[in-house]
Formats: sequence, C-alpha cells, structure tokens
Amino acid sequence: MKDLVLPTTRDVAPPLWERQLGESRKAFDAFRRYRDMGPTRSLTRVGQELGKSRALMARWSSRWRWVERAESWDDQQDRVAQIELQRQNTDLTRARIEGATVLIERGVRELQSTERPLQPFEVARLIEVASRLGDVAGRKAERTAPVFSIEQAVFANAARESDPRLATD
Repeated sequence: MKDLVLPTTRDVAPPLWERQLGESRKAFDAFRRYRDMGPTRSLTRVGQELGKSRALMARWSSRWRWVERAESWDDQQDRVAQIELQRQNTDLTRARIEGATVLIERGVRELQSTERPLQPFEVARLIEVASRLGDVAGRKAERTAPVFSIEQAVFANAARESDPRLATD
C-alpha cells in the first residue's frame, strides 16, 4: 500500500481574496484597498491612496486578477451576511416564541383562577390574541397547544360557574 501524502499549505491555494502565492506585500496591500472599496472600486483611487501610478495599479490588477478576486470577496461577504441574518432571524423567532409562551401560560393561569364567567366576546378575543401570538412566534395557531389550553380553561370556568356540581371549592 502506498503511503498517504497530505497536502501542505504550499499545495493548497488560498481563497482568492487573501494574499496569493508569489504576490508581494505591496501588491496585496493595494489589492486589499481595492477589495475593501466595495462597489465604488477604482484603480485610480488606490493609486492615489498609495502614491503609485494608475499604470502600476492596472498591471498589478491584471497580473493578480483583482476584479475576479474582489468579486469572490463580495460573494463571501454576502454569504457571511446571509448566515448572520439567518442567525438573527432564528434568535428573534426564538425570543418571540418564548415571549408568546410566557404570555399564554400567564393567561391560562389567570383564566383558571378567575371566578367570574367570561363573556363570549372575551373568549373570542382571548383566542384571537393567542392565535396572533402564535403566528408572530412563527407557529401556526392551530398547532399551538396553549391556544387549546385557553379554550379549555375558558369553557371549564364557564361550566363551573353555571353548574355548582363542578365547583372545586
């Protein structure tokens, strides 16, 4: 069996937006400035910032493929931004679910402890608010268990009030 030879860092090309093999520090510094300018990139501006000619910037840009590398950088930054946005959306959804759950649980406890029967409009409003909280939290209201718990609490309370045999005193 042949020995396994692992690649070294010299064998693996760096990402396009990093310093390339054989690229001088000065050429990479110029590229980095160009890359970081974003949509307003300009060889002339890079040359002005560094006190170098536009002709030199054009040679370096051509030799080291600045346009392609800058586009690769833009794509990478977009991927990073999308991942961060997804993380923030997930965190926000989680926080909304937790908040909605706390409010719904509190509402259920309040409903279970109240002695006064609820009016039909109050029952409808409770169900509507619970459903909206579930929707805001990224859940479908019909799949949110606490909504059914509120309905059960409301009807149990109404039944207790209307039938003394169901009282739990």
